[in-house]
Amino acid sequence: MIWADLKSFWSKPGRAILLASFALLAAVNGRFLFSIPIHEKSDFAVNALQIDQAKAFREIHGNYSRFKFDHPGPAFFYVYALGERVLYDTLHVTSSPGTAHLLAGLALQAAFFALALGILASWVRAPLFLPLALAAGAIHFSLATHVFISIWPPYALVMPFLAFWVASVSVAAGRGRDLPWVVLAGSFLVHGHVAQPLFVVLLFVGSYLSLLLGRILARETPVFPWRAFPSAHLVSAAILVVFLIPLGLDLLKGDQSNLSSILRHWHYSQGLRKPWRDSFLYFLSFFAYFHGQDAVFGVDSPPQFSFLRDHGMLYAAWAVALGAALTSLLFNLRRIRPETLRFLRIMAVFWAATAALCVEWGILQTGPMFDFNGYFFFSVIYAAGLLPCALAAEAFAGRRARWPGAVLTGTAVVAAAMGMRIPPTKNADSDIPLRDAALAALRADPQPAAPKLLVFAHDDWGTAASVGLALERAGAVFYVDPAWTFMFQSAHKLPIRLLEDPRASLSVWRFVHGKPATQFISAENDLGIAFQPASLSPDGGVVDFSKDGNLEGYLFSGFSTPDSDFAWTEIPDAVLQFMPLQSRHDVHLRLTANPFLFGRKLPEQAVEFWFNGILLSRAVLTAPAEVHARVPESLWNANPVATLRLHLPNARSPASLNLYSDPRLLGMRVTRLTAEP
Repeated sequence: MIWADLKSFWSKPGRAILLASFALLAAVNGRFLFSIPIHEKSDFAVNALQIDQAKAFREIHGNYSRFKFDHPGPAFFYVYALGERVLYDTLHVTSSPGTAHLLAGLALQAAFFALALGILASWVRAPLFLPLALAAGAIHFSLATHVFISIWPPYALVMPFLAFWVASVSVAAGRGRDLPWVVLAGSFLVHGHVAQPLFVVLLFVGSYLSLLLGRILARETPVFPWRAFPSAHLVSAAILVVFLIPLGLDLLKGDQSNLSSILRHWHYSQGLRKPWRDSFLYFLSFFAYFHGQDAVFGVDSPPQFSFLRDHGMLYAAWAVALGAALTSLLFNLRRIRPETLRFLRIMAVFWAATAALCVEWGILQTGPMFDFNGYFFFSVIYAAGLLPCALAAEAFAGRRARWPGAVLTGTAVVAAAMGMRIPPTKNADSDIPLRDAALAALRADPQPAAPKLLVFAHDDWGTAASVGLALERAGAVFYVDPAWTFMFQSAHKLPIRLLEDPRASLSVWRFVHGKPATQFISAENDLGIAFQPASLSPDGGVVDFSKDGNLEGYLFSGFSTPDSDFAWTEIPDAVLQFMPLQSRHDVHLRLTANPFLFGRKLPEQAVEFWFNGILLSRAVLTAPAEVHARVPESLWNANPVATLRLHLPNARSPASLNLYSDPRLLGMRVTRLTAEP
């Protein structure tokens, strides 16, 4: 019974499309997927770290957001982890874990694409429909780019959204047996992006109510869908439970949960809504396969309309397709099967509702209107193109369709092969040299067995992520500053005990520009890894916290990347390290700082100076000031590497003070540290 309820996907068209699309794209990109090893960098590297957690069934969150929370769930990561386990670890058919992820992602995207067209083919039975839909899809998604092959999270939503949308229309039209596909695809979407519940929940409710209303009006028995399609509901409930498990585990963390972070961001972003006109134009821009939305729809500037003129031919083509579809509908209205016509009407209504939700999502966006925020719009646009395909196929339903169908299918194959081929990749472009540099640094590390702390500036995080991934795959433990936990996840958060006592067993890898005098391993361009901090003279040595200063040579943890002429302390314990040059006198440390204050809620900032684990001074700041500490000569000369810890017990986050959504625990802005007799 359950198998019968799920047969829409495993129909002959669905199976054929799945196998053909996967085989074609795997073959076209065969050299890249099977022969050339890749090593991930930037977003792909931090996502690979989460995939590694998923392999051990320890991941409960989705990919990071630049707003310092995670997207709701890890469903995509578990698919990629399975691909790595099977294709790379067991069968050895891919050349690297990264290409195994890509191949698993291709299989997932092809499955959702096949699911969507398989369901559509069960409603629109005209012989030319599938060839038309395949040709239109191959051209459309080639122009969209990054579909099927890429596993970057915004791109991975396109095909699940298409499958969810088509299955929802099918359920709304009366086929309750397709409910599991709605739940499956919708669950992937909710796990994949924090904005997707806006679409999934509302479209699902509309679909289910339409199913119920249709049964009531048709006087079908049993009336209630859960009685008419019991096995479909049972399977849907089982799917839902599986996808809810990681979300439930996250909720157990209470105020520290990812959901709490999402809700805090939602609270503070309410005043940042976009004008509806900008959002409508943003949605319209995707019909031109345009990818520069953040430049056209600036946060602080009115939208530019040049893209409408520059892509006029594409908009004209869409207008012609719509006009032809309406003309075909008028002339062939009586020839279309009533079941198909009802489905197409519901499809049109659902498309209008979905387009309205797309505009609403654009209004709700925080920050610049990047193209990747709306990349799933390409599935909505393809759905709009499927209506003319269906009507054109119905118009020719009574004619011989073998040769036109063959030509259209051939067009789809050629368009997909040409438009969805990954450009040739050289070894230097695959970041393998960066992996090799990380392994060379591991061999050269003076403390090879110690955990590594990766210390890096904001602009170098992508390289640091790639190095961290290489370390993890080599079996080495690495940590990052707690401020980077949102991206590298809690498994790589520097433990508090190491913050309080940096002299514990820990190897610090500083990403520095230029070649310092100390031991240095080149990573890429002028960026490399230094195992020792910079030196500091007791006679006028300076740590400059400005944007053009020398902070990177002294960083340990707790400081932001400099902005203008200062750097924030981001956690209650901000730590610097340096190699103290020999001193023949006590050393006076002078720190120029501006405390983070907020009226009566935060009237003062206390600061403690700890040097090599010894408390030297305390101060309470209520205004910009200099903080002083005296380091005895013997203490200054005691260790080859000195550790200076600023303890800020009153550090608070702007979010906790209801200022804005920044979760960092800010203490003070630091401008300069001077060492002098």
